[in-house]
Amino acid sequence: MLKLWILILSTISALTILNGSLNGVVELVYPAVFLFGFFARYGPFVASTIMQANAIEGLENLPEPEHGSFIHGAWLYVKDKEEWAMQVTAVSFIFGLILGRLRVTACVFL
Repeated sequence: MLKLWILILSTISALTILNGSLNGVVELVYPAVFLFGFFARYGPFVASTIMQANAIEGLENLPEPEHGSFIHGAWLYVKDKEEWAMQVTAVSFIFGLILGRLRVTACVFL
């Protein structure tokens, strides 16, 4: 499931960059910053979660922690990888979207 999400994101990003390259270099700013924002959030979050899941023994036996707790991501990774992948991708997507939009707004006003 995780590979499917990355494949979809990569395809959309490649098509957006292709469209931007056909219409002008300025249109490449948003997708480039979006991708940077996405992977800047996605990479460390995935690495952190996998390290936590491997370091804490008996994690699968714990009751469900609160959603905002430090251990929730690792617990969800152990219990349901598909749900974990959807949540990580959604949060990273929103982070990249906001970062990309702020960068484009700054480019317009500068």
